[in-house]
Amino acid sequence: SFRVAMHIDMDEGEILECDIFGESDLMPERDMWMLSDYLVPILRKDEIEAGAEALLEKYNPEALYDLKTHNAIDMAERMGLRVMMLPLYKRPKTKSLLFFCESEIAACLDQEDQSKEIPEIVLIPANTIVINTNHIPEDSCQMNIYHECIHFDWHYLFYRLQDMHNNDVKSLKTRRVVKTAKTRRENPLLMMEGQARRGSYGLYMPAPVMRAEIK
Repeated sequence: SFRVAMHIDMDEGEILECDIFGESDLMPERDMWMLSDYLVPILRKDEIEAGAEALLEKYNPEALYDLKTHNAIDMAERMGLRVMMLPLYKRPKTKSLLFFCESEIAACLDQEDQSKEIPEIVLIPANTIVINTNHIPEDSCQMNIYHECIHFDWHYLFYRLQDMHNNDVKSLKTRRVVKTAKTRRENPLLMMEGQARRGSYGLYMPAPVMRAEIK
């Protein structure tokens, strides 16, 4: 997000001056990221975007200044991740999944008969991103891969903590609470998804190249 101030000569249609400001120019700097009780980073918007730029600089530095060099699959592979495309069984809302450890998942590999009751079980290696092709076309999965790259680099500690308690987050015991601004911010899943969503924008449209495009 940027605030842009332009001074334009309306007669000539010429931009005389263009100033671009970040959202958090006056925010304090922090040497290290803060972690919540669930070991999820507590990040401002500018820190998320800076973290995304740091990821690009580490694994795909040429993409910081040239949008044409973006390739999410290449970046995932440089991070030690593989990408698999599978039509997942009965997961209509799932776009992508990240597997830190080797596991199995149900898929409908027979595209002619996805209604069959018994799916095929596919072995998923550790450090794998699975794209659900029943939801996301193979040629439109760049943002989803970037999303999982953020999870892989920023949220490993949370997943390790979760694994110590239960290997399926949906099986954890829950309780009803009154939603307030404070409790809403403490939800680790919401925090992680928000960071991965905004971070994937930062990977796909890094600030250095977008500043140049705006100008």
